[in-house]
Amino acid sequence: MLAGRRAAWLQGWRAIRRGAETPATTATAGSATAPLGYSGEVSSGAAFAPGAEWAKIDTEREHQVYISESRRGVLVARHEAAWTLEAQRDAIREIRQSVLARPTRHLHCSSRDGVHNTLMVLRFLHDFEGRVAQVQCGSSGGSEEDDGASPDKWSSLELFCRPWVVSQGGGPTLLRMEEHVPPSLRALCAVCSPWGLPFGSLLAWVTLQSPKAFCRLHLRRIAGPNIAPWRVRADATYRVELGDAEAEAALKEVAASPMRICDIVKGDPPALLRP
Repeated sequence: MLAGRRAAWLQGWRAIRRGAETPATTATAGSATAPLGYSGEVSSGAAFAPGAEWAKIDTEREHQVYISESRRGVLVARHEAAWTLEAQRDAIREIRQSVLARPTRHLHCSSRDGVHNTLMVLRFLHDFEGRVAQVQCGSSGGSEEDDGASPDKWSSLELFCRPWVVSQGGGPTLLRMEEHVPPSLRALCAVCSPWGLPFGSLLAWVTLQSPKAFCRLHLRRIAGPNIAPWRVRADATYRVELGDAEAEAALKEVAASPMRICDIVKGDPPALLRP
């Protein structure tokens, strides 16, 4: 019965999403901001035009990722319908590739600060992916089907869908990552709150998951991403102990082998990503 209700809810979400507008104006293959393609290397090609249209990353899966640069030079990434661990990992990987492939005002390889900012954002994305997997799959951090794990999918989804803002101390904001919720779905969540919150909380409790996480996610989708985002100061937890030439070479190394980021960028994960 629970599986049937979940399937019906999923079908309803997909129907609403297909009928809703995408963020701003979604770019198409023939527009000025074409869908991004990635080669796995640091790109020195065309950068974003600040304030331009959103670029939709091509994907055959149900989830979508939209990338743009704000007028203040912030890389803004919005994900939609990334409900499974596999989809969340794909979305993070696509954001990581965008950081490498499309330079912004603060994330680029043309100066020391740009390279250091890029490396620290890549380290945050690595730690973020690891924490999401750890929450969903228990301490193993493996796949969703790991034996002996105690998955809490509501807590994992709530963590992933939080609005995250990564900044450089008192300096610029480097990355903003958030869930895109179509206006029609936001209105539906608000209308259904009187009975949806208690019923969803009870269902989460019955399935041994977190009622608090369900409530936070539901209320966040109503309030939107601009209210009380989760902020991370990259320079407070990460450090790059490399010279200019070494840092640029390290950035190319990370583009080829993402797991090397922990050896290049020192420091522990931010407090918000610790168990």
